[in-house]
Amino acid sequence: MVVKNGNRKSWLSTLRWSARVIGTLIVLTSVIFIIVDLVEHHKDLTGFFSSPHKGVMILTDVFFLLSCIGLIIALWREGLGGLIAFIGMLGVIILILNNPDFNASWMLIIFLLPSLLYLLYWWLSIKSNQRNNTK
Repeated sequence: MVVKNGNRKSWLSTLRWSARVIGTLIVLTSVIFIIVDLVEHHKDLTGFFSSPHKGVMILTDVFFLLSCIGLIIALWREGLGGLIAFIGMLGVIILILNNPDFNASWMLIIFLLPSLLYLLYWWLSIKSNQRNNTK
């Protein structure tokens, strides 16, 4: 995993910033859509709570919120935040793909990308630090 010029730190920095940019864009976009959805469609919440699939919808929202919180934590603690975001988004994907009432595709796996990048960065930086300490 060495870049052509041999600068491993540069490669790790690129990986970290890619995860940060993608994760931040996902969180900001999600916040915008949540605000618009709350303003437009949930003025009267009685229809939402009388839905037959309210438990699955609420659980999906909880997992998605967990994923967004994980992406925010990952800005400071890559390993912990990446793991939380991965678990949260994996829960969202499992719930949505197993529910025939949701119209979703496997494109949701793209939302796992920032958490996987954070976890990869965390793992590679630990390996890099271990190599530097043994030299």
